[in-house]
Amino acid sequence: MSFGWSAGDIATVIAVTYNLIQALDDTHGAAKDYREAVDFLGDLKRVLEPLHAFTAWSAYPTYGREIGKQVDHIKKPIEEFLDAVLKYEPSLGQRARSGWQNCVPSAFRKLQWYIFMSKKVLSLRMKIELHMRILDSLMQRLTLDLVWTAQQQLPDTLRNVFQETIRPELIGILRDCL
Repeated sequence: MSFGWSAGDIATVIAVTYNLIQALDDTHGAAKDYREAVDFLGDLKRVLEPLHAFTAWSAYPTYGREIGKQVDHIKKPIEEFLDAVLKYEPSLGQRARSGWQNCVPSAFRKLQWYIFMSKKVLSLRMKIELHMRILDSLMQRLTLDLVWTAQQQLPDTLRNVFQETIRPELIGILRDCL
C-alpha cells in the first residue's frame, strides 16, 4: 500500500491552489468578474430602457409588439440573475470593504462567485444573446421603414434629392435582407 503523492496529484493541487488565488485576487479574480457582470447589466439596462419607452409610444404597433416580446424574454433571466447576485455586492462591488475584519467573509463570497456564479453569468449571456440579435434586427428594419416612409412623404423636389442619396431599391434590398 502506498500513500504517497504522485506528480499528477501535485500538479492538480498546484492548479487548484493557483485558481483559488486568482479567484481571490481583486484585480483579476472574482471581484473583477463580478464588476464586469454588473457593467454588462448596466449596459443592457441602457439598451432596454429606450426600447421599453418605444413600445409604450405605440406609433409602430407591429414593431412595438415584437420588440416588447423580445424584451420580455430577456427580462425574466435578468431578474433571476439579479436576485442571485445582490448578496455579493458588499464583498465584490466597487465599495467592497477591505481590512482584516472583512477578509474571511469577503474571501468566502469571492470563492462562491468563482465556483457558482461565474458560470451563471455565461449562461445569462447565452440566454439573452439570441433575443438581443433579434432586437437589433428589428431596430434595423424599423429604421429602414422609417427612412422609406419619410422618403415617400416628402414633397417631390425633396423626395428626388433624397432618392438620389439613398436609392429606394437599396432600401428594398436591405429590408429584404433583414
